Amino acid sequence: MKIIAAGGGKISRSPITYADICADYGVTKLYSALRERAYIEKYNHPLPLFVDSGGHSYVKFNINKVGLHAGKRPPPAKTHANAYMRMIEKYKDKKWVFAELDAYHTDDLGIDFVNQMAKNARSIGGNFTYLRVYHPYLDEVQGKEYLTTLREWIDDGITYIGISQDSFDRNLYGKIFNITRDKIRLHGFAMTRSSILEKYPFYSTDSTSALVIPYMNKVVPTAYGKVLTMKAAVKKKDIRYLFPMNFEKMELDQERLTRVSIKIQKDAEDFYTKLWAARGVVWENLYK
Repeated sequence: MKIIAAGGGKISRSPITYADICADYGVTKLYSALRERAYIEKYNHPLPLFVDSGGHSYVKFNINKVGLHAGKRPPPAKTHANAYMRMIEKYKDKKWVFAELDAYHTDDLGIDFVNQMAKNARSIGGNFTYLRVYHPYLDEVQGKEYLTTLREWIDDGITYIGISQDSFDRNLYGKIFNITRDKIRLHGFAMTRSSILEKYPFYSTDSTSALVIPYMNKVVPTAYGKVLTMKAAVKKKDIRYLFPMNFEKMELDQERLTRVSIKIQKDAEDFYTKLWAARGVVWENLYK
């Protein structure tokens, strides 16, 4: 199982980026094509990159306008879609993953446009992987039974598919994994809770927990999806949880905190990979 690190940019007052630290520990990095284009263009590590389309930002502004970190208003969806396809063309020979722009709810896209984008991406060639993203909404608006679209994609030869929280909200996880079993790789967007990773054999998941939560909230993620406050971390008297302060400057040592957090995320990745291997689920690694 791959646990991919989303979020973050550059360490304060340092040339080191979060991608540099992830590469040091063999952790795959995710950047958003919508908000982090500059980091994508500068990415120079051999470990493949996961490029998110930024579709979640459009969901925030078109459905749930008061949700978590909606950020500033994104550009018109079709404008971004065209720029995103140009980006895929530019980096087509890299073994990167590009998640589709699943902005179905916008006025200028819609299901037909997003489906056509997928066809166009698959016709480009190259070494990249185009990740289709399933939402129950796709079946709802077309009057289909839940998971029909997912089955159609699998029948069409798609072997790596993303799913998000809306599938979990509708209690579809079990049914999805009954369909995909050990044939289809699934990516879980923003899914790193231990209760999920221990129950479902995702090929990959992503989360901002390791890069964003520690620095913003002064907590350290543990290997099992929980977090410790800095005070509690010190009480643990564990080298992994040492208080990441620069005592000369009396400020938070952002690089050290990030390294601790990413190392723990890598430990978690190794733990769940071994857990599912013991259960008979072993995937060939796409991220190499």
